Amino acid sequence: MKQKNYIIKLLLKTWLGILCFSLLCTFCAVWLLFQNTKQSSYDNINIAYEGILLTWAIIGVIMFSAGTITLFMNYFPVIRYNNIYRFLSFFLVPMLLILWCGTEILC
Repeated sequence: MKQKNYIIKLLLKTWLGILCFSLLCTFCAVWLLFQNTKQSSYDNINIAYEGILLTWAIIGVIMFSAGTITLFMNYFPVIRYNNIYRFLSFFLVPMLLILWCGTEILC
């Protein structure tokens, strides 16, 4: 039980560290991207585009970081030593993304 709690804490610290660092880098990249843009003739259109880009970037970071959780599942001995669980931990998220993208109707 101690090892399981230790693994869960390690998983959360690693995942949250990666998530926070990615969000910080994304925010800084979007902020730097919009530093040298000229004001358009429309009111606050640059702020709207910056907000839209930042929102989609944050959603992307959260999706990618949530997708890496299955890779961290190999810390658990139950998953590490079972071939089926290990296979699913590496290929479940890519398979689900392929199925989701394949069934979505592209406009």
